[in-house]
Amino acid sequence: MSSGIRTDQRHFADVLFRGGSVYTVDAHDTVAEACAVRGYRIIGVGRLADLLHLVGPATRIVDLEGRCLVPGLCDAHSHIVGHGLTMRSVDCKHDVASVHDIVRKVAAAATAAPPGKWIAGRGYNQNKLAERRHPNRHDLDIASPDRPVALTRTCGHIVACNSLALRLAGIDASTPDPTGGEIERDEAGEPTGILKEAACRPLWEFLAGTLETHKDGYLAACRDYLSYGITSAHDASGGDPVQIRAIIEAHNEGRAKLRTYMMLRFAAPDAPGDSALRAGLVSGAGGTWLRVGPLKAMVDGSSSGPTAATREPYHVRPDTSGILYYNQEQLSEAVVRGAQGGFQVTAHCVGDRAIEMMLSAIALTGPEAPSRRHRIEHCAMLDPGLIAELKRLGVVPVANPAFLWEFGDGYVQDYGPVRGGWMFPLRALFEAGIPAAAGSDAPVTYVDPYLGMYCAMTRRTSSGAVVGPEHAVTWPQALRAYTINGAYASREEAVKGSIEPGKLADLAVVEPDLGAVPAEEVRAARAVLTMSGGEVVYER
Repeated sequence: MSSGIRTDQRHFADVLFRGGSVYTVDAHDTVAEACAVRGYRIIGVGRLADLLHLVGPATRIVDLEGRCLVPGLCDAHSHIVGHGLTMRSVDCKHDVASVHDIVRKVAAAATAAPPGKWIAGRGYNQNKLAERRHPNRHDLDIASPDRPVALTRTCGHIVACNSLALRLAGIDASTPDPTGGEIERDEAGEPTGILKEAACRPLWEFLAGTLETHKDGYLAACRDYLSYGITSAHDASGGDPVQIRAIIEAHNEGRAKLRTYMMLRFAAPDAPGDSALRAGLVSGAGGTWLRVGPLKAMVDGSSSGPTAATREPYHVRPDTSGILYYNQEQLSEAVVRGAQGGFQVTAHCVGDRAIEMMLSAIALTGPEAPSRRHRIEHCAMLDPGLIAELKRLGVVPVANPAFLWEFGDGYVQDYGPVRGGWMFPLRALFEAGIPAAAGSDAPVTYVDPYLGMYCAMTRRTSSGAVVGPEHAVTWPQALRAYTINGAYASREEAVKGSIEPGKLADLAVVEPDLGAVPAEEVRAARAVLTMSGGEVVYER
């Protein structure tokens, strides 16, 4: 018989997390005991005793069991669809120690592929191969003489291809180097099969997938990101209209649970960002799941190619200072045009010369520049003067700490110990009061955010060396780079990026308790549960 007492679950929490450290990443880096969620928002954070009144008969209690709860992580610079597609291509990163290993993998893929199908691969790093060189067209002709091959280096800025791919792309000894690119040639002037920067574009056109291919790649990447506790990502691609449409359709269909801030390439041939600018779009258009991000320009090359544009010649090659896509006048015109059109503007800038050029361009956008939160992607090679200018202009640098793991030894070799040590100097940025965000740049390197935190805290490379130890950060600083600072970079810190009442219930349960273990154990951390908008979207 009913007692006549009615319980209304609307007054209670749907989920209560307890039994571990709750790293709120609020203004004081408060560590709480519990967190309550109702619907898609956080409704309570603090001592467990103060939240028990929110527990009702239908409330799910999640016992952290000594693990920790952190805000849903933000990968502030990533190529989401590219990461998903790479998961389905020839893996040139793992179980690869030589050019011979790559040839073996490509040959196996070519044997299984139908006639005429392109063999695409990703992830090799010539500095880690026994031969210490790129696989060239002669190597790849052996692996696949009758199917075109294109292997993208781990950085994404260099492609190795076979002779058939070169022919289909219309590249031969008479083809001039494009602006912002290089066709590597042998002593006789013949292309070796190695294409750098803008010279890769003809191949990328052949490799462009269908709408469904891109959608599948995006959804596969979303699932992978969520498995790491990443609930938000800033997509740095934005150059392929089919890819953009695939991301939009995936969200419209309700299949994507990764909040995406989508950059748009501009100031380049047929770039969608220029069309968006003419159409009157602005950064921030959209909702909490998918938003229009900044216009993005490509200023220089990669940190590890190396093709980054530096103010002084490379330590290892005094005859070069990298590759630039623009001169100062061209870049300044594009940045001012984008800012005046209502967009946040960003650029891929790795070398100190490229960063200096972008800062000079942003300075011309006017006194409102700091309020716009213009960005610089990678923003790798810095010094005190450049950091001071970042601060003055309110520019948000988006660093890639995990690059130190894979490429750090090469930085010292290519740029010398001083410039190599100043790559991604997060501590100096934080000490200057600059809210630097962090991203993986996947599939350039590993999407794993815990590897990135570990590298930010230790500056350690895969060989065990430590590059620029004076720029190592603390655990709370590393966590801020992957949470609230990423939200700040997309102007969303009011709704996500920390565990505070009223914010979106984007949360991750992580093992072990990251704030209670040495840095070496942070590297091995894993997400146990991921919640996005109050919905459990991953559970191990």
